[in-house]
Order: sequence, then structure tokens, then C-alpha cells
Amino acid sequence: MGPAERRRQILGVVKYGLPQGEQKWLATHDCEDDPVTGAESISSAIQEKRNVAIGSALATILLTAIKLIVGLLTGSLGILAGAADSGIDLLASLITLSAVYISDRPADEDHPYGHGKVENLSALTETALLMIISGWIIYQSIQRIFFKPVVVEITFWAFAVMAVSIVVDAIRSRIMFRTAREMKSQALEADALNFRMDMLTSAVVILGLVLVGLGDFLGHRDLLARADAVAALGVAGFIAWAGLGMARKAIDVLMDHAPAGLTHDLWVAANEVPGVMTCGPVRTRQVGPQVFVDLSIAVSRSASFEEAHAIASAVEAKLCKLVPDADVVVHVDPAVDPAETVVHDIRALAQRQGLSVHHISVQEVDHKLHAQLHVEVGHHLTLREAHRIASDLETEISAALPLLADVNTHIEPAILHISRGADVTGEYPDLVEKIKATVMEHLGSEEAPVVTLQQGELGLIAALKCGFPGDHSVESVHIDMSDLERTVRRQFPDLDQVFIDPEVYPDESS
Repeated sequence: MGPAERRRQILGVVKYGLPQGEQKWLATHDCEDDPVTGAESISSAIQEKRNVAIGSALATILLTAIKLIVGLLTGSLGILAGAADSGIDLLASLITLSAVYISDRPADEDHPYGHGKVENLSALTETALLMIISGWIIYQSIQRIFFKPVVVEITFWAFAVMAVSIVVDAIRSRIMFRTAREMKSQALEADALNFRMDMLTSAVVILGLVLVGLGDFLGHRDLLARADAVAALGVAGFIAWAGLGMARKAIDVLMDHAPAGLTHDLWVAANEVPGVMTCGPVRTRQVGPQVFVDLSIAVSRSASFEEAHAIASAVEAKLCKLVPDADVVVHVDPAVDPAETVVHDIRALAQRQGLSVHHISVQEVDHKLHAQLHVEVGHHLTLREAHRIASDLETEISAALPLLADVNTHIEPAILHISRGADVTGEYPDLVEKIKATVMEHLGSEEAPVVTLQQGELGLIAALKCGFPGDHSVESVHIDMSDLERTVRRQFPDLDQVFIDPEVYPDESS
């Protein structure tokens, strides 16, 4: 079972067995062959994503409380800055948790691309909060360095709380980064990046406390007492840098910014698909974990609808190899193929009017081109109605192709229904043998044809399977078949229709 079949099978399970909020994630992930197992793995994966967000919020609550208490007891601006940062982290974690739940909702009439961009809005909101707190820390640091020095008390708890903070941030940032990559969640990624930066800022705070303690030990407290405030400036710098990075990434997604080189690579890949004459501009946008790709391709106008659809499907499949799980929409435009002839032009003009034509032939007589074709019209039409349709087609062909001296149409009824008939081969044994003898004599062959007689609604039909040399051209064989058909109809005027099915001589079939 292929990935597409698995996805369709599992979608049925989701429709009737899983919460609607999980349908969107399912549509972009392959699962196991067992639809039930695949559905359960998807449900557990989404629940894991939510559990990570919940766990992050609970851990942030604990760290914020610890840092705030120790910071107030020690008077360390670095620790208080860390507490403030953790408070912002708590608010950011709650925003992330909400974004995770909202982004899992399926697409609806008001949000045809889904709700995934709420995660980017969440990341942008976290950025604004980080900018506010970094500005406050910078202000307080400058005040302590130049204007209002504050005595910092160095205690065991000051070091302990920052060490605990580093360990907790290391564990949850690793878990969140892994989950963010698996779920393609920018909200979780923003949180994970924030916590990784918290690890560095906590290390800076510890360095500041060590320098203050070193100042006491060396008797240069006034010189090194401000190290705590300098460390706080480092905290603010890290926060601002992380915030700018998250903001840029979130804004890129919200503004539908395509990754560098992606649209060009997709354009090149589409042009490499057989049947694609040219590819128009490629547009991409990302909504949560889902990448949407829109493009148009030019296909020969002489291609059938099924052929054009197959080419578009091939383009979609190739682009999905470059961007896994992408939602690709391919628009097909008809285009004139440089290899087309006048016959192709005539067929295209007829198709534009919704008419089926065959036996198109063009002859050059006295340096002028003359076209003949058979036009199929509804069998229920009157001759006047059918003639008007054929005349309109002749007029359009003559206007579009002025190189044609004249255009002649042969009107035929289009057979769109299945007529009733009966096999009467056994009822006419003498006629069958005479037809066989006539065919063998005409072709000069010792191989008897297979003759089947059918009684149709309009008369007796003869179907002949005759052998022809396999190395002859189709054109020459068609001329021979037309000549044979005229001979059989002349010999047996009671036959209403004669069909000849050419077969390769038995000794050449291998």
C-alpha cells in the first residue's frame, strides 16, 4: 500500500474516530499501514505536543517563584532579571500552549488554509514581551552601574537557584526542540530557543555573582560589585538577540516569505517533468507545519484532459519530493506546441467548440491547401441544425487558418449509446465461408480471417480479423484495409457495415 492510499485510508478513520482537531496534522503525515495504529500514533503525537507545552508552563511557574524569592533575599539584579525573564517565559508558555491547541484545529470556511499561523503570531507576541523585559533590565543595569549602586549578598541559594534553572532549561529546551522539529511547530521552537538562551543568561548571572564574591575576597568590592549589573546587561543582550531572531522568523512566515532558492528549485523541478512546455511563476506560503505551493504549467493544447491531468499529477509528485507533505496546486494552461501542424490546429479549433472530429486530411493542390474532416454531431439533430454547426466550424477554421483555400466537412451522427445486437455467426455459415474466401483471394493469403457476424439495430455487421505484414506502415495497411472493405461490401451488399481489425501475421507476432 502506497503513502497516498495509506493517507486516504487513515483519513476515513479520523473522520469517524478521531477528534476533528487532529485531521489537519493527519493530512500531512504518513502513518503505518494499519489505519488504526496510524491513527493512534497521530493522536499520541499531538497529545505529546500538548504535553510538552503544558510541562513547559509548569516548569516555568516553579522557576519563576524560586528566582523571585532568592533574588529578593539576595538583592541580586541578575537573579531578579532572571526571575523577570522567567515571568515573561511563563506568559509566553501560556501563549504557546493556547497557540498549540488552536493550531490543531482543522481548516474551515473562514480559515481555508487552517489555523497554523497562530503559532507564528504566538512567537511574535513572545518577541514583544522579550523586548519589553530586556529594555527594563538595561535601564536598571545602567542605574546600578553609574547612579545607584546596590550591595549584593552572595549566598549558597543564589548559586543553587541559577544552577537548577540551567538544568531545567537544558532538559526542557532539548525536549521542546525535538518535538518542534517533529511537529514542525514554530511556537514550540520559539519557546525552546528562549529556554536555551535562558541557560546562557543564567550562566552569565553566575559569573556576575562569582565576580562579586571575588571582589569581596580581594578587597576590591567597589570595583567588582557592579559585575552583577554588567551580567544583567548580558542577560538583556541575550534576550534582545533571541527576540529579534524569533521576530524575523515569525514575520517571514506571516509575510509568506519563501526560503532562499526554494521557488527557483521548484520551478526547475516542474520544468523537468515530461510534457511540461513551460512553467509560470511559483508561489509558496507556509501555514504552521504545512507548505502550500501554487504554480501554473503550459501543456500542449492537443493533449487530452487525462494526459494533462497526468502531467499535473507528475509535477505535484516531483515537487512533494523536494518539499515533503506540501500541498501543491497545479493550474494547467493550454499552449501551442511548436511541433503542431495544420491538422493539430483544426482539431484544437473543433475541440474549442466541443466537437469531435476525425479523418482530418489536408492536401496541397496548385500551391493551395484544402482541408477535409468528419464532424460528429448529435444523432437527434435535424440536417439544418447539424449543417449550421458544421458551417460555423468551417467559418472559424477558415478565419483562424487563412492559409487554407477551403474547408469541407462531412457530417456524421455521434453514437453515444450502446445499441442492442446479437451474434448470428452460426446462422449464416455459407456467408461466413464466402467472406473468408473473398478476403483470402483479395489479400493473396492462405491464412483464413476470423469472421464474426452480428445483427445490429440497422442491419448485419461483419467483423473481420485479418493478417497483415507487421513491418508495413500503418498508412499502407490502412489503404489495404479500405480497399478490402470496398471489395467485401461490393461482393456482399446485404452487409450494412464492415469492420476490419488488422492483426500481425502469426509467424511475425513473436
